Amino acid sequence: MNATQNEPARNSIEALTLDSLDQSLEGLEMLRRLSLQCGQVLDVDHDQGLQHFGRFAMTLRSFFVFENDIVSLFGIPTEQIRDAKGDLKSEETRLAAAMERMAELADRQDWSALGELLRVDFPLVIDRFEDLLPALRNRIENDYVVCNG
Repeated sequence: MNATQNEPARNSIEALTLDSLDQSLEGLEMLRRLSLQCGQVLDVDHDQGLQHFGRFAMTLRSFFVFENDIVSLFGIPTEQIRDAKGDLKSEETRLAAAMERMAELADRQDWSALGELLRVDFPLVIDRFEDLLPALRNRIENDYVVCNG
């Protein structure tokens, strides 16, 4: 009977979000590695690098939308999600700017600058999201799951 009573809680939007955030940390690490690999390959072989780049860009965009959807859904002020190095709002802004720069460099076919952006800037931004997503997860768990559970 307890298993049946707990079923709705396990399938709630809050529980699904927490599970997705847990899984996203592994995905972010994969994305960071893909960024580094893409930047390195782009410097050596543009055609092969562009194949990696397309995959990276699509995965990065999916993460960006995912993170924005979560904070919008729960109405979380991202400047309140922080650690000693800064807040999530600043990192969202930094990621959006890097994505814009990425598109500009790709349009100009500036492979050298794009490779550097992929090897240096994106891994740093992704690292910060890896640092801050656990705090976002805790905020959702504390404000929505504990209070409503």
